[in-house]
Amino acid sequence: MPRRGFSATPLSLFRIFRLLVLVLVPAPALVALIAAAPVYAEKRVALVIGNGAYQHAPALANPRNDAENVAAALKRLGFDVSLGVDLDKSSTDRLLEGFERKLDGAEVALFFYAGHGLQVNGRNFLVPVDAKLEREAQLNFQAVALDLVQTLMEQTPRTNIIILDACRDNPLARSLARGMGTRSTAIGNGLAQAQGGRGTLIVYATQPGNVALDGQGRNSPFTAALLEHIETPGLEVRQVLTRVRASVTKATGDKQLPWEATSLIGDFYFAPKTAPETKPGETKPPAPAGVTPPTSPGQSVDQETVFWQSIRDSKNAADFKDYLARWPQGTFADLAKRRIAEIEKAGDVSPPPAPKSAPEKPQVTEPAAPSKQQRTSTFEVGIFVYGEEALSWSVSVSAARLCQQQCIQNARCGAWRYHSDVGGCALFARFKSGRRAGPARRPPA
Repeated sequence: MPRRGFSATPLSLFRIFRLLVLVLVPAPALVALIAAAPVYAEKRVALVIGNGAYQHAPALANPRNDAENVAAALKRLGFDVSLGVDLDKSSTDRLLEGFERKLDGAEVALFFYAGHGLQVNGRNFLVPVDAKLEREAQLNFQAVALDLVQTLMEQTPRTNIIILDACRDNPLARSLARGMGTRSTAIGNGLAQAQGGRGTLIVYATQPGNVALDGQGRNSPFTAALLEHIETPGLEVRQVLTRVRASVTKATGDKQLPWEATSLIGDFYFAPKTAPETKPGETKPPAPAGVTPPTSPGQSVDQETVFWQSIRDSKNAADFKDYLARWPQGTFADLAKRRIAEIEKAGDVSPPPAPKSAPEKPQVTEPAAPSKQQRTSTFEVGIFVYGEEALSWSVSVSAARLCQQQCIQNARCGAWRYHSDVGGCALFARFKSGRRAGPARRPPA
């Protein structure tokens, strides 16, 4: 049965989008936006998850920051990013289902995970925050098998990149080992080395069977190094990983060595190579295949990320609703919706602060304008009219009546003096109480 309602062809959707951009985006901002951002020929999608707030294990400090920072970097690199932070099993399943839909037509797919992971019988599992894992059978219901993620990504030939910062020391693995008894030897340290299908690159924060460090700073050593190099223009992905490996080994004193297993059959560049400036008469070299380099070396400020960083720890649902109003399909949209639901469910909705009334301006009583009868004048140069202070001095006043006119127009003027020898006009006002008249002085120009 044909579907009723509006049916939009790709061409009509493009026209609608173009019209909205022209209407909603100011022309200077539109020009800057087009000039600042590189245009990628291929469709890029990414799923980024960071789990740290574990309910049955000590919390991890870095995964949330790792995920949010990687998501922001990937967005700048042209990826359509789905982000999840501190996900339970059901939320993870929903996010994976949405990611599977986005994979349709994608030529590049990336999965990044930071948090607890473990290997059992050579299979790798990623651990949601609500997992308890006291028995082996619970792995199928409380954890997420990495090979499931691989299967989703490898259904269609494309460039697939899986990045796992999940080799941390895992107390849940020890809990599971106690429950497995004599079969606990099936649980290995860290993650097992998985083999990707054709066109897949799998990256580990450390070598298989080893444990990675969580780090003392904002990010783990591995993610910090990844963020340092991933946006470097002109680096093929394996060159990026070589630099990441060097940075991590240096930062950890050779205690951690990132590892990868690759079946890539082509080159992939996160960021295009910046075109060198050409001299008059020279021909500009072509851009890398599939990528149009930015016409401006500058990079626009990611206002969405800045806004999110400012509200992410808020207990006020209104902050997250404001984010969704601005970026309904933004990188952090799913996370914002979950935060709203959590806050409202907990009844911890803080009312918006009462608008601060503008501070009352002090009542300044302007001196009453002297009457025209008080606006006296004297033509004797150098004689000061008692009880008045200088207000202004002007030159090139051609007649005494013009000087008088200036005094009348000035509400504070109580007397004026015309200096016919230089065409100068001096205006005076009464002294405040307690002040005495002094010798006559010419006011500054």
